[in-house]
Amino acid sequence: MGLDELSAARPDPLAVHEADLLSHLGAARTDIATRLAPLLPARLLSGAVRIHPVRVDRYGLALRLEHARSAYDARLPCAGPVHRCGQVIQEVRAMLARAATRCPRLTGAAMDDAAAPSPDGTRLAFVSTRGDHRAHTWLLDLRTRKLTNLTGGKDVAGDPESPDGHFHPSWSPDGQWIAFGLGGWFQERAVSKAAVLRVRSDGSQWEALTDDTANAGFPSYSADGNELVYRVWGQDDKGPRVLDLTTGAMRVLTEEFDNLPDWSPDGELILFTRKTSATNFDVCTIRPDGTGLRALTSSGANDGHACGTGTDASSTTAGCTGSGRRRPCTTTPSSPTARSSA
Repeated sequence: MGLDELSAARPDPLAVHEADLLSHLGAARTDIATRLAPLLPARLLSGAVRIHPVRVDRYGLALRLEHARSAYDARLPCAGPVHRCGQVIQEVRAMLARAATRCPRLTGAAMDDAAAPSPDGTRLAFVSTRGDHRAHTWLLDLRTRKLTNLTGGKDVAGDPESPDGHFHPSWSPDGQWIAFGLGGWFQERAVSKAAVLRVRSDGSQWEALTDDTANAGFPSYSADGNELVYRVWGQDDKGPRVLDLTTGAMRVLTEEFDNLPDWSPDGELILFTRKTSATNFDVCTIRPDGTGLRALTSSGANDGHACGTGTDASSTTAGCTGSGRRRPCTTTPSSPTARSSA
């Protein structure tokens, strides 16, 4: 666009009203920005600690998703150009209606993520930024809807000057403990440290299971509750580790860029995501003793965030999300396309 075209352009008709519109849309009592979150890309929502509106014009609404050390803007377009405040309100109501159909809501005004149901199905552990805009581990009683911040105490809340927070709660099989990571995640994992901790599900006790000399996180309990798998991520120390909760002994499963370990319900396998190149991730399994490494996917896409079901090692089924396919996929270790190193 040249200077003549720029000088001849008409101002956006909503420019004089933008400040008032943003004030209304960002008010805590309206909860509008958070309610619109289901319309945003999942890759931007993961790890976000705050979401708020930053721009309104005749073409749509822009929301900013703040992460620990970064921020991203996402636009929600209107159905067509609007020229009056009343039309903006109508468009936002239509967006809210679409967002409400995406999934049922169990929680309210906050960035809530990484939910994990208790073994008996009566409670839900999740990560939330409610309160102080830092990610804590919360507990929701599904019968009474009572909410409890399990990590709000100063001893387990982390450094108040740091934007890092809690992530990925995991229940013990008896429902007595919830393990989680405390530190920096996602883009920050290469430069931030993190440790694995656990807290009693009634909030009465907590303990650190690892130190923060490396970025340790994403814990998952064994079927008998005696061990915990987690991953460490760094240039010199990486891969899944298994911690014996009775003796404190730790064993190394792999020394590759392997992430998101998840113990199978029968205790026979550990499912994880392996970074095979700068642009490719595959879903793999390994036995808890470190043998039987097997790749379940080889699509060339980014396959990960898998969860497993099954009653024995030969029939475990893994569901994964492939960013190249942009749809869920399923595979089994016994499939002809699976590759094994043992």
